[in-house]
Amino acid sequence: MRSLAIAAPIPISVALVGLVLACSAPAEHVGEATSAIVGGEDDTGDPAVVAVVSEALNLTLCTGALIGPRTVLTAGHCNFSNVSVRFGSDAQAPTRKIAVTTTLVHPGYTMEGAPYDFALLELDTPVTDVAPLALRTTPLAQSDVGSTVIRHVGFGVSDEATKSGAGHKRTVSYPITRVTDVLVYSGAPGKQTCDNDSGAPGLVRDADGVERIAGVVSDGPSCHEDGWDGRADLAALQSFVSDTRASWDTAAPNADGGASGGSSGSGGGCAAGHARGPASDAWPLLGAIGAACLVRRRRRRPVHR
Repeated sequence: MRSLAIAAPIPISVALVGLVLACSAPAEHVGEATSAIVGGEDDTGDPAVVAVVSEALNLTLCTGALIGPRTVLTAGHCNFSNVSVRFGSDAQAPTRKIAVTTTLVHPGYTMEGAPYDFALLELDTPVTDVAPLALRTTPLAQSDVGSTVIRHVGFGVSDEATKSGAGHKRTVSYPITRVTDVLVYSGAPGKQTCDNDSGAPGLVRDADGVERIAGVVSDGPSCHEDGWDGRADLAALQSFVSDTRASWDTAAPNADGGASGGSSGSGGGCAAGHARGPASDAWPLLGAIGAACLVRRRRRRPVHR
């Protein structure tokens, strides 16, 4: 994903008009019935899965998962200023909205679709009445390929052609198709995560019956064939989460959150550094429109195959 560069000073009104025209995209979902994710179904459960939304534009940019009272796990390329996380099944009619005060990108992050595409969001106020999702600590193995089902929950678009439908929570399940040292691949014909699902949790049900986060949606070549997640069982992520939660969350027990996993539902920006606080850009609205445009124009790339 390329950052927005302005070669010479131009009137902000001209810049805004140009960006709006260049970034014209279908309106976000506002309650209409649509097909789910791509090939999935609407999800009124999974309360710990949240939408990451631009406050300036009121547009869904990414998806995340609550893993501690003040900590949300998302993708490293979901590093935006002036965002909130929104709870509920519809980002346009949330049950709760909480501002993000800090974004901490994994130190191993380099780009969307690459290993260690992780980030943590610090919430302005703690959430104590929603059970956080736990990270899976059991390592994925080659034996999981073709036999283990992963379930994604996200707020991404439901129509790959028109890029419409973002902002409504959906879920889709399919088998794991490949496991590497740092990534987990999954998908089925006509079923896949899509734009704005970046950062969504990939849930696997363990032997104890609890769903835990096995992956974090990173990228893929399209919205109808295999995509890939960063593996959540990596020691490099587990320690990153533990160290951060020890600071952000009161008495954080360990990386897995010490909490139950997801309930079965009925059913990207570029990091300039490793940490970002609240937005302080000179042109916050211009930056927000640019960020939204980059997300809307995002193409899932066939890398790390």
